[in-house]
Amino acid sequence: MIQASLEGWIIALPEIGSVCSGGRYDELASLYTERRMPGVGASIGLDRLIAALETIGKIDKSIISTQILIMNQEKGNVGKVATSELHALAARLRDAGFSCEVFPEEKKTLAQYTYAERKHIPLALFTNSAKGPYNIRILKPEQTQSMSQEIGLLDGSIRSFVKRSGRITEAQRRAIKLLGPKYIIPFSEELLILEELFPQNRPIILEIGFGSGQATWRIAQERPEFNYLGIEVYASGVGRLIMDLELHAIENVRILQQDAIAVLRHMIAPRSLAGIHVFYPDPWPKKRHHKRRLMQYPIVFLMAQKLMPGGYLYCVTDIEEYASFAKASLDACSLLENQYEGFAPFQPWRPETRFENLAKEAGNQHFELFYRKN
Repeated sequence: MIQASLEGWIIALPEIGSVCSGGRYDELASLYTERRMPGVGASIGLDRLIAALETIGKIDKSIISTQILIMNQEKGNVGKVATSELHALAARLRDAGFSCEVFPEEKKTLAQYTYAERKHIPLALFTNSAKGPYNIRILKPEQTQSMSQEIGLLDGSIRSFVKRSGRITEAQRRAIKLLGPKYIIPFSEELLILEELFPQNRPIILEIGFGSGQATWRIAQERPEFNYLGIEVYASGVGRLIMDLELHAIENVRILQQDAIAVLRHMIAPRSLAGIHVFYPDPWPKKRHHKRRLMQYPIVFLMAQKLMPGGYLYCVTDIEEYASFAKASLDACSLLENQYEGFAPFQPWRPETRFENLAKEAGNQHFELFYRKN
């Protein structure tokens, strides 16, 4: 029996999560996909998938010519074997009444999803190895972000930031050179052993984009029961935070000068974080730049995967449209639950950031979102 593993960050048909993988096992399914680990409830048989799709009735065969695009993710000889298996899978799906095609070339995921989007194919099904598992992703036509944009953020071809040189003082440069080895963790595509990073073993909070780090060191100082990992790509902010950590003798902060999405994908284990802070992310207000926004659903789901049960995701912005955008992504994530009716009140333990002070001076309101992993 060909097996199909349902990806955890499926958007368009959340009902499939409960029909096929036993309710809230979507996280297990994602782990099974990423690591090819056996797991109860993490994979589904093809027959059950077909039955679920037909029961839900979300695919209208009269509207589109191709309902499913089957993709080959492997290269070389292994890819040729996988392609043969995919043609067999296509035959099974056609026998079940679904129109489908196999992507004819071995290309990057982005190119294949772009092809599916351009042809308005609602189902994308791909394999990561000749033996499976086969992973299915549903394309939702009314999404404001295209599938190619989502994949671009995840694979690094699209960034949520623009790397610029910026102004760095000599003191900040000297702090990075002399004290960087103490505070900065080198990027690696291997999972961090979090317990080895800090002098004391405490629950860990991840902050994405700490800027100048003024809120970071104050929170670490006032909430010493946690350890903190701060992510920032700009050297000036990294240098400034290192200087403040030394000045105030703060030992429970470490820094990653790297793209946050790459860190989340490669270095942070699932269910390992007590919380995630995203304070004043770049709103990318122009529509053509929305593809760069951090708080898109796939990234929110990636964050949620890294939280331990009961862990929180705390986001603050002064842009109302971006706040609504982020809230929609958070509400769509089945792993997270809003702790308030709508936007959250100010959390008294969070110091105001430089951006918040500037926003207040400009007369802007700030919007807070506080969710916990269920």
